[in-house]
Amino acid sequence: MESVDAYVTAMKKLGRSVAVDNIQLRFAIQRGLRPELIGHVIQSQPESVDDLIKAALIAEAAASAMAAAKPETSLDKVITEYCSIVLYSVMACCVVLGWVIGDGAV
Repeated sequence: MESVDAYVTAMKKLGRSVAVDNIQLRFAIQRGLRPELIGHVIQSQPESVDDLIKAALIAEAAASAMAAAKPETSLDKVITEYCSIVLYSVMACCVVLGWVIGDGAV
């Protein structure tokens, strides 16, 4: 995933090579932003390339913070832990009842 800084630097360089004005550059940069950033940028209604960059950097920081704040627990992890608990409970019951586990039938 490309950072806003890297993307904007590349777009500015490209813009200079084809001699676009700041309005065209602003729309080109905005159009190529990552989907999770574009909403904040559009909402901020940037009037210059610098305004757009500031909004994009804020959106990028917010997206990073949100990603870091998400819990590590996925549904697969929850199911795996639940199955482990159930299996352990069944095995404990078998031991208490004296049933054979492993090579013999339960």
